[in-house]
Amino acid sequence: MKIFIKFVATGVFFGSEVNETDTIYMIKSGIEVKEGITPNHQMIIFNGIILEDQKTIASSGIENFSTVYVAYKIKEIASLPVGNETNNAESNQGGNEVQISVQDFVGNYSLKVNTTNTIQLLKAMVESKTQVSRIEQRMFIYSKDQVVQLEDGSTLDSYGIKENSQLWMLTPYLKILSVKMPQVGNTFRIDLYSFLTIHDIKKKIRDDMGIPENRQTLIWSGISLDDDETLEAYSLQHNSVLHVLLGYKDGRSQEISLFIHDMSNAVTSTFQLMVQRWYSILNIKTLIENMVEIPIGHQELYFRKENLVDWKTLAQYNIGNYSVLYLSLYSRPIQIFIKKPQEGGNLNENIMLEVKNTNTIDEIIAKIPKEYMIRRGIIGMRECLISRGILYDPFCLFWGVTRLKNELTLAHYGITSGTFLQLERSIQLHVGIPSGEVITVDLKPVEEIVEVKKKIEYFCRIPVQLQTLTHLGNEVDDFCTLEDYEYQLGSLWKLRWQFCGNYWSFFWPTYAV
Repeated sequence: MKIFIKFVATGVFFGSEVNETDTIYMIKSGIEVKEGITPNHQMIIFNGIILEDQKTIASSGIENFSTVYVAYKIKEIASLPVGNETNNAESNQGGNEVQISVQDFVGNYSLKVNTTNTIQLLKAMVESKTQVSRIEQRMFIYSKDQVVQLEDGSTLDSYGIKENSQLWMLTPYLKILSVKMPQVGNTFRIDLYSFLTIHDIKKKIRDDMGIPENRQTLIWSGISLDDDETLEAYSLQHNSVLHVLLGYKDGRSQEISLFIHDMSNAVTSTFQLMVQRWYSILNIKTLIENMVEIPIGHQELYFRKENLVDWKTLAQYNIGNYSVLYLSLYSRPIQIFIKKPQEGGNLNENIMLEVKNTNTIDEIIAKIPKEYMIRRGIIGMRECLISRGILYDPFCLFWGVTRLKNELTLAHYGITSGTFLQLERSIQLHVGIPSGEVITVDLKPVEEIVEVKKKIEYFCRIPVQLQTLTHLGNEVDDFCTLEDYEYQLGSLWKLRWQFCGNYWSFFWPTYAV
């Protein structure tokens, strides 16, 4: 089998042929031959663990094409104990062996370390678990109500790191994806690094759902994703939605071109899908949902005037290359309830509207009586901002925390009879994250700053503890609302995410159009 060896200090990287029965000491001996570093000056790290010399490659969990990391035993850490299985709190060579955790956007990693370890070595251990280069890692700890950045050459001892200490790590690779699996009726979010491959996502799905990788086909923007490509290669954005098709691929099946004639909107359109003949009609509806955001349950597909059923395949319908399918929506009357904007501590009042699921959000808003909009709600703030020369469309609807796009239909969101929608204005915060992307977070004027921070944590994975929202250098009050600041400052205010003495990101509130 082949493994890769990477040196922490220099970044030198090379492959080595080994056997599963080889010991860690034998790897060190091979490194001595190649690099001239004696075994007693090496530490081999894999999956966050410093490995003991007598362990074998197999017993250490090292597999074919795994990467192991080599750190030097320099003077400052020459007495470092190795291994991950001892229960001794004190090392007879100095320092304490402690269990700590490192939290980043993607996960929480538990590590057993010695307090004489340097931060550089700690980063190497984290790299061996996450593949995030130590050069890209920024580590922090809370100390006396302050956030302190950890320097590579310092030891854990020097920062007072002890048993059960919690460290934070920032990396520029965050991706949050929503994964939808219509065939099993499941949707979940996963946090990933952008350098991971599509196959890595499939392994996470396998771990969570028990579905083998070879039964999964991942879809984004209507195309099937290649196992060997990375998230970055596909330019997958933060909070993108992936759909999973389930089924064994037929090696004899050929990719064919399918045209979907979309009659679900006032203006009909046609778009193209590249598919396999083993795909079921449910798979095709999944692709359509992925492309045009129409939920599967609201789609009707026709081929030669026949209504297609979900469980049959394209091959069973004899649908071939360049065939045209016709898409329409179930048009059904439903009753929905509109909550008017909340004022002070008053309870919301509701009105009921008779609509169709094919109505757009714009059409729904047009049905709401203007007198229903209280002064301090929509119209009051509109007059206030217009008087300052700020023009914007104030009308929008929320379904829970989701702001509904004005041009989309109720069917796009799967809204059914009896649903409650909230009439509000939307204040949008544009949040920069370490990857350089800007995430838009929709907020309501009545939300307090503390709730804003929680939403930023949910949508952007910036922990509440790391957020300091400021205006003109002054931290904003957690229990004031956006509307409170809006009345004071209008649209000119600006919030900054201040962290560890640096301004990592900027937030610009704007008004939804």
